[in-house]
Formats: sequence, C-alpha cells, structure tokens
Amino acid sequence: MKGTFRIQRLVLFFVVAGVVSCQKKENPLPFPIEGTGSTELSAFYIPAGQGNLMEDFPCPITDGEVNVFCPLIDDISSLVVCFDGDFAEVTVNGVPQRSGKSSQNFNNPVVYTVSDYEGNTKDITVRIKGANGIPRLDVFTENQAPVLSKTDYVPCTVRLSNDPVHGLMEAPGKIRGRGNATWFGDYPKKPYKIKFDEKQALFGFDGNRDWAVLAEYTDRTLLRVAYLRELEKRVGVPYPLEYRHVDFYLNSEYLGTYIVSETVERAKSRVNIGEDGFIFECDWYYSDEPLWFTTNTKHYNFTFQYPEASDGKIVRGDANYEFIRRKMNDFEAALYGSNFKDENLGYRKFIDMESFAKWYVVHELLRIQDPNLYFTLPSRDGKLQMAPDWDPEWSLGNAILAQNGENNYWEGRGHTPAPDAPYWDRGGNCRYYSRMIQDPAFVNAVRAEWAKLKPQLPDFQQEMRDIAQTLIYTQEDNFTRWKVLGKYESVILVAFDTWSQEVLYAEDFLAKRITWFDSYLSSL
Repeated sequence: MKGTFRIQRLVLFFVVAGVVSCQKKENPLPFPIEGTGSTELSAFYIPAGQGNLMEDFPCPITDGEVNVFCPLIDDISSLVVCFDGDFAEVTVNGVPQRSGKSSQNFNNPVVYTVSDYEGNTKDITVRIKGANGIPRLDVFTENQAPVLSKTDYVPCTVRLSNDPVHGLMEAPGKIRGRGNATWFGDYPKKPYKIKFDEKQALFGFDGNRDWAVLAEYTDRTLLRVAYLRELEKRVGVPYPLEYRHVDFYLNSEYLGTYIVSETVERAKSRVNIGEDGFIFECDWYYSDEPLWFTTNTKHYNFTFQYPEASDGKIVRGDANYEFIRRKMNDFEAALYGSNFKDENLGYRKFIDMESFAKWYVVHELLRIQDPNLYFTLPSRDGKLQMAPDWDPEWSLGNAILAQNGENNYWEGRGHTPAPDAPYWDRGGNCRYYSRMIQDPAFVNAVRAEWAKLKPQLPDFQQEMRDIAQTLIYTQEDNFTRWKVLGKYESVILVAFDTWSQEVLYAEDFLAKRITWFDSYLSSL
C-alpha cells in the first residue's frame, strides 16, 4: 500500500489532467449503421477502484503508444482498462475487448487493435508500470533457503516484472552473496550475485549468465552508480557496464532499492578482449582470493578476473601468471625509474594513455575515494588499459577523509593523494596516478579529455536530475525498510534527514567539484 505522499501527488495530477468517465464500449452491432466509424480511440484510462486508485487514471495516446506510470497500482498482472471512441471493435491478439470489463497482464506490452466498420485497423501499444515505476526483481530460493555465503550458491528462480518495455522474465538460476566489506561488514542490506542456468538478456541488455545485485547501503542518494556509469559513457571509458534500479524481493521479503549490474568479466558485451588478454584487479582483499601476485617495486597485490583463477584457468607459476607478473613489474620499474617521462624508456610504452586519462577524469571529477582498481590487457601484444570502472559508493562527498586540514570537501585530489599520504597509499590500493601526474605528457592527455567532456556537463547534470526523478517512489519504500537517513555510520561524512537533501548535496558537490577540477588542471 502506498503512502499519503503518493495520493497527494496523484490528486494534483488529476486537477491538472482532468478526469474522464468510464463509458464502456460494447461489441459492434450486427447491422449497418451510419458512417464508417474510426480506428482512433478518444479515451484510454485505468478506472478507479483498482489498487489504491480513488480516481480514474488517464493514459494519453501518443503516436500509437501509451506509456504511463501509475504508482497506486501494485499489481499490473490483471488490470482492467477503459476505452472509448467511434470504433467497431477493439481486440487483443484477436480476442474482443470490453471497456471496463476485459483484463490484461501489463507485465508485457499489450497491443490493442482498433477496427472501424470497413475493416480498417490501427494498433495501439500499451505499456503500464505500477508500484514504484521501476522493475521488480524477485528471487525465490529452493525451499526458501537463506543466502548466507558469498561462495556457496543456492538454487533459485528469478523473476523480473513491472517492466512492460522488455516484458516479464522468469528463469532458473542460483544466488550467493558478493562483495567484501559490504558482505562481511556490519551492513544489514547485503549485495548478491545471480548466475542463471542460461544466458538472460535483462532489460534488453546483451544476454549473460552473471549479474550483480548491488545494495548501495551507504549511498543515501541511490544514485552514485548512475553518476559513474553515465559519466563514463560520456567520457568514453572502455567497457562501460550497464545497470538498472530495481525493487528487490528475496523469497517475497522486500529488501529495498537495489541496482542490477553487468559484472566485470570477459564477454563480447562486457570486457571485450582476446583469449590471450587479461583482466586483473589491484585488490585490498587479495588474500581472500585463490590466486594473486605482488609487484616488486610498490608491493601492490593483484587478483584475477580473466583468466579465472577460481576455475583453474591460471595457476601460480604457469605461463599466463608469469607473463602478467613480469608485465606489471616492468611497468612499475619504468614508472618509478629516473627516465619515467621518456616516451621510449618510461611507463608510456606500457599503457594506453587515453584510457588512463579518461579513468582519471571520471574518478577525480566524482572524487571517488575507494574504487575497485581494474586493469585490462586486451591481448599479449596490447597496452594496459585502466578499465572497467567499479564501486563509486564513496564519492561525491559521501566519504571524505580530509587531508592537510582540508575543509572544503569538494576540493583537493581524491583518488590521487600525495605519495606519502598515510591512509590511501597502503596495502593493496595502488596509486600510480600520483606519479603519472608529474609527467607533462599525461597532464596534456587529461586536459584533452577534459576539454571534450566539459561542454557536455550541463546535459549530464540534467540527466542525473531526470534519473533522480525516477526514484521518487522507490526511495520512500527503501528508507522505510532501512532507516538510515540522518544517521552517521561507517564512513558517512554527512547525514541528511531526507533523500531529497542527499540528492541535492551530491548535485551541489559535483557543481563545485567541476569548478575546482577545471582550476586544478589549469594550474598543473
């Protein structure tokens, strides 16, 4: 049941839109009538009395389509609609429809065919979203078994509904926990990984068996993944991963607003590299993985995404292992050597400079404090790329550990502190950029990427406001389930009492960060 807030919004909508009465059109008469009729509908709407609707809900027809979101309808699997006009007949898949009587399952697009008395027809494709306006993800585990491990999968059935653009999806698979601190820490809202038995094309994305279900517990905007993914698309960071917000239910228990995301893996539509390529991560939690290596110069620890150590496709000491270990050792030696700025002797011969510059722009602009650091080698003959991007939860002022008495949190280098920074330059979190930024060639590469991005930023900022609008209802339910607004916990720097305040804080942070970053690049 939806709250008073939603009802008030709908009352305002009806004051503006007006209400039409439900005149039910019966089947056409069996004898001739004056005129030929029409293939147009003069009205289409959801009548009051369904769900929590107290008034008829208009559904405008535009260019032969109806696309509406009705937040007071929880169940769209058997919904009755009304329509009116001077038609002869209205059918769905050849079955006559009665206004105010016939029901349809709107979890899939429904095509209404309107006929006149001369046999002419016109199709109207109707898509209706209910509840929070975003897709609903249900996972039903076998025998309702709990999901307690990030290594052991539990068999399940997965259902995606309330997504009439792409249709209802239901498929078998298995689920387990995922993440490091987000799984083992004190966060009660846990992330998951789903592996389908067969490839599934969720939300119209390319088919894959593996999908992440991200909780984003410490992100009270619920938007920071969207900020990262949409910005990296504009910048052109290699291998951008797709995502969608969902209402997530596990064994019919509502767990909140989550993000379904493509995973980091070698695949044509994800990280599209050759069979002789590599995907690896500078990993703080390396000791939890089956295989890792440590570099000689900086003693950073790396784990493998491809080839897959967990499946035995790479083992310590084999040709793949030794190749990438030597590659990273040679890269570090060149980067921290006396000739590191030399085009032929320094680090530049090892890396795809453009991808490193793009990554830098995205992460500095959003001030992402603790991302997952993925590196990709497209092939043995290729150059290292800094991609794909992952984990922006600690960004846009959500988690700032101020350095050197810093007070203005939108200022200062975020991911690339001074080499002697006590917190961020330790353990498994490598910081190559603090060295690269000393090279004028790298600075120029960053400036070139910034020059391309800067004119797009007003559109990007508006895009984020538009995405925020799609979460108005789901956030209400999420923060009823997880009462974290206004509370300081974990790494949270600021805690506002409302979601809207959180969203405005992130928006304001970015605006100030843009000004600072532009000035900072000019000073280098």
